Amino acid sequence: MYMKLCLVLLVCFLLFLSQIFAQVGNTQLQIGGGYANALNNNKGGYTVFLQVNKNVYNKISIATEFEHLEYKQPNVYVVNPTKNPNQKVADNNFSLLFKYNLFQKNKFNISVATGATYKVKLIEYYDTYNLTGFTGEITDRNVVGGSFIEMPFIAEIFQTVSKKFAIAFRYKYNWSVKDVSTNSLSIGAALKL
Repeated sequence: MYMKLCLVLLVCFLLFLSQIFAQVGNTQLQIGGGYANALNNNKGGYTVFLQVNKNVYNKISIATEFEHLEYKQPNVYVVNPTKNPNQKVADNNFSLLFKYNLFQKNKFNISVATGATYKVKLIEYYDTYNLTGFTGEITDRNVVGGSFIEMPFIAEIFQTVSKKFAIAFRYKYNWSVKDVSTNSLSIGAALKL
């Protein structure tokens, strides 16, 4: 499917970027997953993310990130919503982030980030209806999509395990003016390159 191809291409691109950043040092690769949800009467789903960040000055970093979220929301497109009450939503977020390390002590680090996100959204839904003169029901599968610009807000907590490896806990809120805002809570691994 289209989303899987996008995910594979993006992972390859971010790994390529990480190799470029690694040439100059102070680069970190994060990968993880967790719980995702949109903010209006939705059923939670999952999220996976891949982030490459480069420390540019003391406590400031620049990062690129890809995040994929899947969740369900009430069906608004169908003729008969009682038969198919939920629609499956997939958000693919491409972000450019500016990170700031708020606190660092021993093996514990807290950082915040914001920037810009380009979101590609796909909604899959099924519509069931009866045709005059036929017995039974007909079910149609439909996919609609759109793209939006959002503003992400991220809070991350890192617990260093070794010199090159840390465990990361993070909360991300994607604020959207024209679409439903989303949030995610994730756990991941951070690797210094």
